[in-house]
Amino acid sequence: MGGGAQAKGRTAAGALLAAIRGEQQPVRRLLPTRLVVRASTAPPPPPGRRAEAAARNRGDGPSGTP
Repeated sequence: MGGGAQAKGRTAAGALLAAIRGEQQPVRRLLPTRLVVRASTAPPPPPGRRAEAAARNRGDGPSGTP
């Protein structure tokens, strides 16, 4: 995902400076993002295999390894 490193840095720096000044900060900040599809992006697994793939990604699949 891309979202503009400069915008993220500006937002983070502004939040840090405000916190140093003792200003109240919002709990969450939402920044715009965009999905960047690259050649390494895999298609989703078929519907019947999604739970199995999710378990494998967590490391608790049948083989015990991700």
